[in-house]
Amino acid sequence: HIRQSERVYALRGEFDEEYQRSSPGAVLDGEVVQRLFEQGVRVYDMCGDASNQYKLRWTKDVEAYREIILFNRNIRGTFLAFLERRIVPVAKRLKRILKNNQLLPDS
Repeated sequence: HIRQSERVYALRGEFDEEYQRSSPGAVLDGEVVQRLFEQGVRVYDMCGDASNQYKLRWTKDVEAYREIILFNRNIRGTFLAFLERRIVPVAKRLKRILKNNQLLPDS
């Protein structure tokens, strides 16, 4: 987490829908948020995509944001930027299509 005055930004985490019923991460998040508000935090920003159903279980209030990803201007940074911008979105779409067509297991 990153704290700025009375606002805390949660660092990006992942959520595995397979475990949503037991949701151990939600219990931990709840404890963290409770302690932060006890310490005077007024805003807990979960960051990320507002269409994320996990986050919408906590609140219906959403704020617009812009994501900024920076890479070094060297061969490694260029390669990582290519992966992040071109390969990862295609892989996510393919995974979603395969899951929807039940060609991939839910895990």
